[in-house]
This record gives sequence, C-alpha cells and structure tokens, in this order.
Amino acid sequence: NIRTLLFLFTLLIPNVTSAQIDVLVDGVAYELTTSRGVKQEPIAWVDSKEYRFNEPYKGTVVIPESIVYQNKTYTVVGLKRDVFSNCPDLVTVVLPKRFKTIPSGAFSNSSLSSFEFLEGITKISTMAFTNCKFKSITIPNSVTTIEESAFEDCEQMESIQLPKSLTNVESSVFAGCKSLRSIVL
Repeated sequence: NIRTLLFLFTLLIPNVTSAQIDVLVDGVAYELTTSRGVKQEPIAWVDSKEYRFNEPYKGTVVIPESIVYQNKTYTVVGLKRDVFSNCPDLVTVVLPKRFKTIPSGAFSNSSLSSFEFLEGITKISTMAFTNCKFKSITIPNSVTTIEESAFEDCEQMESIQLPKSLTNVESSVFAGCKSLRSIVL
C-alpha cells in the first residue's frame, strides 16, 4: 500500500548523500558534500576549476588534508575525474597522503612536467596522464594497477621506473611515448 511505500522511502532518505555545493577555497575548486553511511561527515572532492569557475589551474597547486568553508571543516578525500585536464599553465600538483587513486583523465592534456607520486597511491586510472610533458617518472611501490592509456602520448617521457608491486598493467599504457628509451622494472 502507499503508506508502507512512503514510510520505507522516508527511511532511505538519511542514507542519500546531501546536496553538493561547488566552492572555491584558496584558488582550488571543491565539491562539498557529506559522506555516505551512518556518520555522514563533511567531505570535499577537488574538482575542475575550469569546468566549475571557467578558469584553469595554473602554476603549483597544493591540495590540503582539509578545508574550512563557512566555519565547517571538510576532509579532502580525493580528486574528481578530469580535474586538472586541459590546464596549459599547470606546473605541479601536491596531493595529500590519504589519496589512493589518480582518477581517469585527471591530468590529461595539461602542461604538467613533473609529478611526485606519494606512497599510498594504489591505482593510476585510464588516461590519467595522457599527453603530459614528463621526462621521467618513478611509480611508488604502493601502486598495483595502471589502467589503459594512463601515460599515452607523453611524447617527452624518456624513462619510467615501475614498482614490484604492480599486478595489473592494462593495454596502451605507453602508446605514443616516442622518446621512451628506458622502462625499469
């Protein structure tokens, strides 16, 4: 009956993620929301500044462990898909140690020429660094998965060092890397 359905629906509402708010804090775009589950803690995802605020990231971007917005502290939990893509003046990005994944397209087609992978990153997703300007990269021992085309068309990359921890390397990871001369396993 309709009453039972309405009652069940109201029970589900607390488990639905609250509305998302897009904000700019210290030059970084965030999507603010709450975590799912019983605790529902305030969390923030780093988002595309160009998409949300019509301004690409430039220079060095430092992502903090947490941010404060309207007197409320939000834990920064990760990067959104394509977050730093198509940023022609991006130099480097510093991530908090809690991040586990570099999402799909995160840095694709950016001018990023160096990136320090932190221990703790376990997965580099599809096309995460496509067409970046790296000369060399060292992947930390915590990485177990590098997905399809992760470093595709990084034409200036000459060398890459891969960890023993890798259990899954998908196709075309280094396709189009014309200058690649050394892969250290």
